[in-house]
Amino acid sequence: MKIKTCILTLFAMISIQLFSADETVPAADQKKPKTVVIKPTGEFKYKLIPLKSLDFTTVESICKPLLSEGGILTYEEKRGSILVGDAPEVIAKIVKILEDIDPDAVNIRIDIDFLNTGSGAGGGVNVEVGYGPGVKPNQIIINNGKVVHPKTYSVSASKKSDTTIRNNSQFITTKSGFPATLFVGQTIADPSWLNNYKFLPPTVVVTPASTVIIPTAPGFLMRDVGSKLMVLPKLRDDGLIDVEIYPEVSYIDGKGANQAVRVENIVTKLTVEEGQRISIGGVVSSNQNFYKNLFGPQFLAVDNKTNVLDMYLKATVMKPRAKKAADQPAANEGDVLKSPHQWR
Repeated sequence: MKIKTCILTLFAMISIQLFSADETVPAADQKKPKTVVIKPTGEFKYKLIPLKSLDFTTVESICKPLLSEGGILTYEEKRGSILVGDAPEVIAKIVKILEDIDPDAVNIRIDIDFLNTGSGAGGGVNVEVGYGPGVKPNQIIINNGKVVHPKTYSVSASKKSDTTIRNNSQFITTKSGFPATLFVGQTIADPSWLNNYKFLPPTVVVTPASTVIIPTAPGFLMRDVGSKLMVLPKLRDDGLIDVEIYPEVSYIDGKGANQAVRVENIVTKLTVEEGQRISIGGVVSSNQNFYKNLFGPQFLAVDNKTNVLDMYLKATVMKPRAKKAADQPAANEGDVLKSPHQWR
């Protein structure tokens, strides 16, 4: 009986030690479950997708997270397209997203009109004196209390008016969201600078071997004369157009030593409707001269001049061309034109 009790006690002790050993197994020695990567089914394909108006940075941020493991998304700049390499279902998803968020690129034509209307009015009182032959002007001869010379006097009043209209139109077409610059004219030496510049004589250097003449470089001040237009149009999703414009017209004004380059320009940013012609600015200038000449034929004169400059803008969206015939649905048999001999 004692032997049987000892055997049972020994068996119980061994069981307790084994159970305790299983509980004290380090976590690092225990086996971890394997990670299962789910990959899309189907073969690996490539597709070129043209970009219309979105830039690659925007497309990459949206589409790259959609790629499966090993998927490719690159930008073909020369072709304006993205190259996608992935399973067909992933490519189809990217194509669908771009169809929804990438609208057709459009061109915008910007027209700027400068309408300059000048009006002038003048008037005066003219006095003409007839002294007769052999008598110098401004000489009065009295004989026996009578005025012999001058023989005649005439007083007349005059009034004149004139109107001048000068219209300058500019237009340029560019892609929505891209700046453009247009200049038509020439670059010349500033006439007002030329009239006031003092030319210095050349420098002559004489040496026993030779004589060197060093001309004086005037360093001309050059000015652009003509029409210049800088624009940045953006077509918004609501159909309105944001336009930043800098139109400029420059021309030579004045005569003789008073010649100068006159510049008319405006810098503005505005939102317009497509096809709407709106006034974007204007200038009104007025000049009045009043003078008199006591000893000349024109005793009194008044000269009034007024210039009104109006600037107008119109933005036009250039509609995309119609789809090719291959992209159109097939025509019905009744829609096909008959041959000429069947017209009779």
